[in-house]
Amino acid sequence: MGLKSNSVSSVLKLTDKVQFRKTLYDMGLNTPNVWIYEKRTSFKYPETLEKKMIVKPSDSTGTKGVALVENNKEQIDIGIEYALNFSPSKRVLIEEVIDNSQGDVHGDGFIIDGKLSFLYLGEHLYDLKINGLNPAGTTWPSILPSDKLELVEETVNKIIEYVAFESGSINVEARFNSNNDLFIMEIGPRNGGYFVPLAIKYSTGVDLVEATLNQITHEEVYIVENKKNLPVAYYAIHARACGRLNEVLISDWLNERIIQRENIKNNGDKVETFINSSGVIAVILVLFKNNEEMKVFSNEIDEHIKVIVNDF
Repeated sequence: MGLKSNSVSSVLKLTDKVQFRKTLYDMGLNTPNVWIYEKRTSFKYPETLEKKMIVKPSDSTGTKGVALVENNKEQIDIGIEYALNFSPSKRVLIEEVIDNSQGDVHGDGFIIDGKLSFLYLGEHLYDLKINGLNPAGTTWPSILPSDKLELVEETVNKIIEYVAFESGSINVEARFNSNNDLFIMEIGPRNGGYFVPLAIKYSTGVDLVEATLNQITHEEVYIVENKKNLPVAYYAIHARACGRLNEVLISDWLNERIIQRENIKNNGDKVETFINSSGVIAVILVLFKNNEEMKVFSNEIDEHIKVIVNDF
């Protein structure tokens, strides 16, 4: 079709979690200790003092197949069997848990001629009353100091150059642990889900959807240099238990600030606990009047969104 794209090799080094972790290791960058399980091959269980481990499929997205388990053979086996259901390649990673106590950022970027030309990061939001693994939202712009954001940008750029990814959108997740060590957790060669490009457009004026379409059709890509940095969030409304959706209650305060809402489930539909992206009921994009309002929302989500679920 004559569309501009990237090499299979560069895309796989970013999308396949085994290859991505190996790339980070080969580059001398921080990466979690990883054990790889593949069917029909011998597997040595982790020898570590970590109390909990993350088990995830090598080739799945949206936190599908991901589990936090106790570090013992029985629990790891349960996690492996769960992850295999979401892995076409039947490969599973067992990783040490990297804490995010000094920062947990997420956002989209854009690559032009093999260089990072744009990256806009914000803070991940988690529902700690479920498992704290599956991000439920992001607020932009980031509150991290500029030196940390610059380090993320520099490191992402190095990875992009190393894997020879030439052009297009990327979705980045990174965190700083208790020692302030940076870990690039994921770089997806795509725009983020949950309408992340739209949220970033509302915040900055940068249209990553238009940039992506221009890039693949060989048109000139224009990135706004003077970003607006308006306080914006996406949030995935979800349930904490399985059942039938009765109602979603949103406060008047929040309703006044919602600029877009996309319903995925309707009242009466079956809903699942929010352990991966299949548990989303609706996605809202919120434009705040100032950063203080955004902080209030982040700390008081349960005061503004209530999901009522009935038993089957």
